[in-house]
Amino acid sequence: MLLRVMTAAAVALGALLGFAGPLIALGVVAGLAAALLALSHLEVGLWATIAIITLLPFGGVPFKIVFTPTFLDLAMGAVVLVYALEWMTGRRRRLTLTPAHGPIAIFLALMLFSFTAGLPNCPLTPNLLRQFAEMLLSILFAVILVALAARASALVALALAPSKGIDTSGWRSSEGLQAWWSALWHVTLASLGYGTAGAVLAIAFRSPVIALAAGVAWMLPGEAILTAAWSDGASWLPRQLLDALAKDGTASASFARAVALLAVYGAVAVAVAATLFARRDVTA
Repeated sequence: MLLRVMTAAAVALGALLGFAGPLIALGVVAGLAAALLALSHLEVGLWATIAIITLLPFGGVPFKIVFTPTFLDLAMGAVVLVYALEWMTGRRRRLTLTPAHGPIAIFLALMLFSFTAGLPNCPLTPNLLRQFAEMLLSILFAVILVALAARASALVALALAPSKGIDTSGWRSSEGLQAWWSALWHVTLASLGYGTAGAVLAIAFRSPVIALAAGVAWMLPGEAILTAAWSDGASWLPRQLLDALAKDGTASASFARAVALLAVYGAVAVAVAATLFARRDVTA
């Protein structure tokens, strides 16, 4: 059996060399090797996805599978496939959950329902199917990233703790797990705050690049300058409050104060974004 496979591979490689040339043949062989490696290791697929986002974010394959997929679509799809296979083969037995998974699950259910309910009202075009598939991949990818980040951070912490003289015996106790879940809860709340701010800026500026630049400019140098010039700024500015939310309170703002003010800021921001969206002309 192995001999037949090797013979078929040699014939295919020879045909590829003869018809396409050595450069294309080398690229095909390297691509197949990278694909097999990515399909066997989840981390390799993740790094391949990051490389494609950096180097070829809009590159696509020269053929159509209902729609023309991009390299990024294929890489993310491969990661999701490997993650599913790990569950099917028993290599993964524990699902890492965070407080953000509840809203994600609700949004996923709403998206599936809206897509299914809307099919009778509009034709299912390749572009629409591609947008739906990419959104589904992005949501599933977020779940996978949480699982990978949790495993990687735990392994790194366990490996480095002894060299720093840190006792890890209490990490697996009930108190340690409770502290871990508390920290995860606070960080998740702060992450939702940053995400809400980014979504509001994207709606306001109608450009992800401008929204990203404005958000970074405000959150990093903007608030640093205001905090230095305004003594009470750490008790009122959004990023300082998000830091207090992530740390379960700081010297400048308690956790309760951060939650209350951020709820007010969030309500105002969402109201403004909804008003802009409702009054904006929608073009096809």
